[in-house]
Order: sequence, then C-alpha cells, then structure tokens
Amino acid sequence: MKNIYLFIIAFSALFNTSLIGQVTCSQDTLQYGRAKGDLVIGGLNGLGLSVPFTAAGQRFEVPAGASVEVSGFTLFTQPINGDTSSVRCAIYEADLTSGLPTGTALAMVELNLTTEVTSINFDFPVTLTQDFVITTENLSPSPLIMTTNSGMAGAGQGEQLALLLFQGDWVVAEIIGPPGGAFNLDFIMEPFVNYDITAGVSSDVIDNTVFVDSIYNFTSDHSPLVGSRFFNTIAFNEYFGISIISPTDWDFGDGSSLDNGETLTHTFPGGATSYIVTTTATIEGYTTSCEDIIEISYDVEVVNSTIDNLLESSISIYPNPTNGYSQLSFELENAKKVNVFVYNLLGMQIATYSLGEIDNTSLELDLTNQPSGIYLIAIEIDGQSIVERLVID
Repeated sequence: MKNIYLFIIAFSALFNTSLIGQVTCSQDTLQYGRAKGDLVIGGLNGLGLSVPFTAAGQRFEVPAGASVEVSGFTLFTQPINGDTSSVRCAIYEADLTSGLPTGTALAMVELNLTTEVTSINFDFPVTLTQDFVITTENLSPSPLIMTTNSGMAGAGQGEQLALLLFQGDWVVAEIIGPPGGAFNLDFIMEPFVNYDITAGVSSDVIDNTVFVDSIYNFTSDHSPLVGSRFFNTIAFNEYFGISIISPTDWDFGDGSSLDNGETLTHTFPGGATSYIVTTTATIEGYTTSCEDIIEISYDVEVVNSTIDNLLESSISIYPNPTNGYSQLSFELENAKKVNVFVYNLLGMQIATYSLGEIDNTSLELDLTNQPSGIYLIAIEIDGQSIVERLVID
C-alpha cells in the first residue's frame, strides 16, 4: 500500500480564506480612453448636429467592494483659433442603471483654458465606491475642441462610456450619433486616482489538512481593483484579448513552476517538511506601477501518517459519483475508535457517524437530502484523519 502523507495547514477555518493588510499605491492617472484607440478631435458645441451639445462626460468603473480617491483629472482640449474658453469641470456619481451623472456634483472647478493639456485639481479629494463620471462643460460661445479615441468599433468596444449634454439632458453619446456608432468613443479626460489594494487566497482545504496526490483548488481573493481593466493594464490586456497573462501569480513552494491565473488547481508532492504557498497580486497602472508586491503565505507542515499502518484494506466509497447513497468500506488490523464526518465545500459539517470501537465497517452514507456537488468524507481513526471525496450528481 502506498504511503499517505498528511499535511497540516496553520489555519483555523474549514474553508480557508485569509487577507493581509492594505498596501497603498502611489497616485495613478487612468488613461483608459487613450489606451483603447488612436486619438482624434471633435467639437464640443455639437458640430455636425442640428442641436448643439455643450458638455461631455466620461464614465469610469469602480468595482463593487472597492474604494478610490479622485483628486482631479487631466483634460485634453483647446479653444478654436487660439481663443480663451471658459469651462466648468466636475465629478459625479454615475447612475447604476444608465451610467449618466446623478445627484449634485461632488466637486466642481471653473477655469479659463489656454493650453491643449490642462490639469484640473479639485479643492479636495473625492472618495468613491461606485462608478463615477468626469464632465467638462463649455461656458464660452465658440466651439471647444475635445480629444477622444477614434470612436470606431475597435476603440469604443461598445461600452458606451462617453456622455453628452444634449438639449439640456445627459445622454449616452452613442445614442445621438449617426448610424454606425460614430460617437462610440471615449473622451480623453484622465482622472488622478489614489487607492489601496489587498491580496488574499481561498482554498477548498478542509479541516486544515491536505493529502499527497489529492487535487486542491486555490482562488485569488484580491481587491477588486486588481482585476479591473480601468485600473490595471494587465487586466486591460487580458480583457481585450491582447494578452492571456493574469494579474495573479502563484508559488506553491514545492519546486513546481510558477503559475498564473485567478483560479488554479494544485497537487502537492510528498517528501518535504514544510511548504509555503504564496500568491502575488500586481497592478500595473497606466502611468504609475504599484511596485509593492503583495504576498500572502501559509505554512504546510508534513507529517508521515500512520493510518496506512492501521488499514488492512484501502478505503472504498462506492458508487462514486452517486445519487446520494454510497457504501463506505474498510478494514483495520485491530479494533480502533472510528468516527466519520461529512463536510461540504463551504466547510460545513453536514453529517456525523460515531462507529465506536470497530475493526471493519460497511457504512451506508445517506446524503440524498444534499444538493449536487463535491463532499469530503473525513474518517477519523484513533484521532488521526484521512479524507476522501464523494461527488453527488
């Protein structure tokens, strides 16, 4: 019989989830619109339309569960013929359904434009926990040139992030554009943002133990900003199919190759005394990289189990997969105290069988009242445990 190695993980929860403290990234500038297409210019007085629009807005995403601080934005615009134009720049929360500006302005600045690129600085930073809209309104009679991406399908991506103040109401720019989505563009208004990020990992390790040759699932539990295409160029490239690289790297500490991805499976080999599993979350900003690599680790101590010496025969669970009924069978060299525990993948104990002092068993497991999924059968023999998997169709 092959040896069974028992790994004891230094966690307390059955379904292991851990987080570390926040890491503060230095100020970045979101260049989402610029990144998506070649730059062009357009008039901010409704050029080409019978009714003029006098303001433009650009929506940006804040993923659920995240928080960002916006202190201003870079505006790419200039008056026609070198004139001086007056503009009103503001920031609003975005309506969760329409994406249009909602409520009163969270911050507002009025100024005269004289150059093509202008830094708009709010009087105080604005903290946001949902999507927001940056707006620029032309207060002068002459048209104002706004810089956007190309507005073609490959640049706009059908996201409808650009907004226009049209006939006194905010509308999605693409709605009032000519056929073919000529306004499917993004205005180049680039917010200055500050944010914190965290890294974490969840696994389906049950009762703090993993076994050699068993497959375990590991899932990143990072700040939502790490996976946001608005904040992370790694996620941007993955989202648009430019790259298959994920922002999450894994080192399982057992000599295996480094792995990449949000969710991975891994099997640990035997023969080591301890393992440290590390996941790293990286934000590569549009202008500033978050160079603080965030790691979360846990130690796995390896102990040679003596359960294999107690067993006369291998443990059998049949049928597996099952419709809810299965037989658990094994034999021991001598009578031992045996308990059987059944867990779901959330770590909840859903059944217990106290078998007392026995040397063999053929136990009927009745899980017909449980939903389909994977369950773990923990067999405790004289205080030592071995875990088997059972699948309910």
